[in-house]
Amino acid sequence: MTPIPALLPSAHLDSGNKALSQGDARAAIGFLLEYMRQDPSNLSAYLNLERAYWRAGERLEALNTFRRILELSPGHDEALQFLRGLGR
Repeated sequence: MTPIPALLPSAHLDSGNKALSQGDARAAIGFLLEYMRQDPSNLSAYLNLERAYWRAGERLEALNTFRRILELSPGHDEALQFLRGLGR
């Protein structure tokens, strides 16, 4: 995993989102995990973390992240739709 430089929490979120949009899922995971240490209730960050895990081939971590989203927001549409789609 790429070392994470010391940044403000919002910079970690921005860097994670940018890395994800540029196709660097591994870097995105690192930045987003670092951000979430400071703000563990940000649903948007969890969604992007799930996407990064999925793109990196870490399916179990992606599923665990969706479970966490549902703990924070039990009726979260995107998480529920995704999990329902896995059952098909």
